Amino acid sequence: MKIVLLEPEIPPNTGNVARLCAATHSALHLIGPLGFRLDDSQLKRAGMDYWEQVDWALWENWPSFAESLPSDARCWFVEQGGGRRYDAVNFGPEDYLVFGRESAGLPKASAGGKCGAMP
Repeated sequence: MKIVLLEPEIPPNTGNVARLCAATHSALHLIGPLGFRLDDSQLKRAGMDYWEQVDWALWENWPSFAESLPSDARCWFVEQGGGRRYDAVNFGPEDYLVFGRESAGLPKASAGGKCGAMP
């Protein structure tokens, strides 16, 4: 499973997700622009000593991330009020869970569910 944070804004949230990724051996993709600097003390504190154990990548924007994906990649755009509940989906080990900004969520264009589509 791969976790994707699109334009995350809050350093401790991102650090906590990084810690979760370390514990579950899930890759983490951060897609900019970020709402903080990667050397932010709150980001490091929330991630604790787990950052070295996280397989993570930083992408400038959604198009650069989408270009890197295999053609058969499956993205699940996670948002409140989405079309399906998480427990009604058969997730695969190579799937991507995409989360939007804390303040605004995902752009409406992401509703189609295609990994290459601009959210």
